[in-house]
Amino acid sequence: MKKPLGVVPGAFVISDPQNKHYVDTKNEKKTIGKDVDLITAKDLLGRRFSPRQWMVEGLVKQRQLALVYAGSGLGKSWLSWSIACMVAGTGKGLKDYTNETPRKVLVIDGEMDLEDAQERIGVLSEALGCDKEQLGKNLVIVSRQAQKPETDFIDLDSKDWRRSTLEYCQRAGIEFLVLDNLSTLLKVEDENSASAMDGLTDFLLALKRAGVSALVVHHANKADNSYRGSQKISVTFDLILKLSKPATKLTEGACFEVTFEKVRGRIQDLPFRLSLEGDRWVHEEGDKHAELAVAALRSGRYTSYQSLADGLQCSKSTAHGRMQKAVQLGLTTPEEIEACFRRAKTSLSEILMLDGEVSPEF
Repeated sequence: MKKPLGVVPGAFVISDPQNKHYVDTKNEKKTIGKDVDLITAKDLLGRRFSPRQWMVEGLVKQRQLALVYAGSGLGKSWLSWSIACMVAGTGKGLKDYTNETPRKVLVIDGEMDLEDAQERIGVLSEALGCDKEQLGKNLVIVSRQAQKPETDFIDLDSKDWRRSTLEYCQRAGIEFLVLDNLSTLLKVEDENSASAMDGLTDFLLALKRAGVSALVVHHANKADNSYRGSQKISVTFDLILKLSKPATKLTEGACFEVTFEKVRGRIQDLPFRLSLEGDRWVHEEGDKHAELAVAALRSGRYTSYQSLADGLQCSKSTAHGRMQKAVQLGLTTPEEIEACFRRAKTSLSEILMLDGEVSPEF
C-alpha cells in the first residue's frame, strides 16, 4: 500500500502538501519522486566507505573535481596533459607529486593540432618517467582536429553530449577525465550567466557520482584575477589552480607560477614555480613570507599597508617589502594590491554604517 508523504507512521518522510510524491511502506523504499533516494543518519553512520585513492598523490583523489585556469599561452595544457599522462602511465617529476597506479584516462581536446599532441605526449612521457606501455593503453584522446571537417564536435551545453560522454566513461572504465578547454567545449550565449553553467555543473557532479575524477581547463579573465565566466562553478570544484606568468623566465619551454586558490579536505600547498627545461620539469618553491602576505591581502581584512603589517605582526616597511617580493615572483600585481585595499575599505565602511558609526578616514 502506498500513502502520501507526511502521513506514513514511522517512515522517513518529507512533507508534501500537494501529495505528488509517495513512499512505499511495504518495501520501506525511501525516495522523493521515483528516483531520488533518501538515507537516514543511522544508515549513513553504519555505511563503510573504501578510502579514496590518489589519482596523483598529493594533488587529486578519486571522485574529485579540479579546475586549472590561466591566460592564453601560459602553459595550462602542458600542466593538464602532464597530470593526464601521470594518471594513465604512472610517473613522477612534477614537483613532488607521484603516481604508481595506472588508470584509464580520457582527454577531450577542443583545439590542439594532432601533431602538437603527439609531440607533447612524447616530451611529457620522458619528463615524467611514464610507463610507456601503460600510457599507450590507458590514455584515450578525443580530438576535434582528428574529426572530419563536417563532423559536429562535443558541446557540453548539450544534454545529449553530456549523457553520451558520461555513458562512454562508464562503459570504458574511465577514472579520470580532462576537458581541455572549456572555451572550446561549452557553447553558451553568456558565460557570465550563472544559469548558463547549470548543465556543466550537473555534468561534473554526475561524473563524481559515477566515480570519475575530472580536470577542467579554462581561461583567465581579462583582469587575470579569476577564471572567465560565472563564479557559480567554483562551488563544484575540490581543487582550483591558477597559473600566473612568472616575473622572470629563464627557459624557452612552458614556465608558470602555480597558486592553490581552493583546496577541499586537506592543507593547501604553498605556491611554486614550474618550468619545462628540455626533458624534465623543474620546480622552485616560492617565498613563504611573500606568499603569506598575499594570502592575508586577499582575505579582505586589510585596508592599507599599515593594517596589513599589523596583521602580519611586522613593520610597515617589512610588509611593503614582502608585497614587492610577491610582485616579483608573479604572485600578485600592484593593481591587485590596490584593488584588495579598496575592497577592504568599502567593506569596513559598510559595516560601520550599519552599526551607526561614522566611517573613519583611511
